[in-house]
Amino acid sequence: MSSTNEQSAWSVTEAYILLRRTSSRPLSTKAAVAHLRETVSDCEHTDEELVQLIAISAVRHRCPLAFDGPFKPSQAAIEQTIL
Repeated sequence: MSSTNEQSAWSVTEAYILLRRTSSRPLSTKAAVAHLRETVSDCEHTDEELVQLIAISAVRHRCPLAFDGPFKPSQAAIEQTIL
């Protein structure tokens, strides 16, 4: 991952959270990841990493968050749970 992609994903995440934090409804991680994928087309982060960025930003800005996906565990994570 390059620092350019990380910064871009972070700045887009921050802007997304700031625009939606006034809503009384929790922010959907699924919708936020979809927005990031569309906006940051060259983003090399996994969906799980994007959810972490979203969660960090949401906590920083006191924005309610719904962890509704995407949750596609990697093969390595599946193998770790089996062991």
